[in-house]
Amino acid sequence: MEKHTDNTINKDYWEKNIEKYSGFYYITSEEQINIPFGLSGLYKKFIFPLERKVTLERYNIVCAFIDKHVKPGMKVADIGCGSGIFSKKMLDKGAHVYAMDYVHSAVELTKKNLSSDTNIKNLQVSQLDITKHNIPVVDVAISIGVVPYISEVGIFFDNILPYTDKALFNYNDKNNIFNITRRVLSFLDVRHYSFHSQKQISSLIAKHGFTIVENRTLGTGFILELKKK
Repeated sequence: MEKHTDNTINKDYWEKNIEKYSGFYYITSEEQINIPFGLSGLYKKFIFPLERKVTLERYNIVCAFIDKHVKPGMKVADIGCGSGIFSKKMLDKGAHVYAMDYVHSAVELTKKNLSSDTNIKNLQVSQLDITKHNIPVVDVAISIGVVPYISEVGIFFDNILPYTDKALFNYNDKNNIFNITRRVLSFLDVRHYSFHSQKQISSLIAKHGFTIVENRTLGTGFILELKKK
């Protein structure tokens, strides 16, 4: 989502691709990747299946987190709501959901996908750039597929952690060998990722008075569950 020069976000890519990317949850993706001519087919043939496996694993982890922590009447934030798939699950748990994304097409897609939900009165969807604005005060915040596109990650934590008691997020590991390769061979970095070290992330989490409940490997990075001390 982010073209991380000057910490700006590559909205155009996700405006075009958010609905196509959500196909990863089902069968395949029609995502239009930015890659030199002739390599697109190879990337889709060999890399997309691996990415889909990671995305499905991520989906299962997030759903398990929601089942464990989201209760009726809670206020929850879905930061980077995408297609609204996790907002839907939290609505079904009886929570009041603040769904937000900085991409207009994601906001509209979430509204469309959840328009017939019986709990629609408990949903508030907004276009919000988490690098510029903080979230409302909530009990639980999930932010999936957001940090991988934010270079100045301290801003992300500043705008989320003071406003919640529990959080779940993922990031790309700076020291993972494949991520090192992507930084060297930039044409492989089709979504313009940002990468962060475990030391950097742990320091920022501790700064806000949170502890890491669980840290799991996910693809070329990690997914962390946090709790306020």
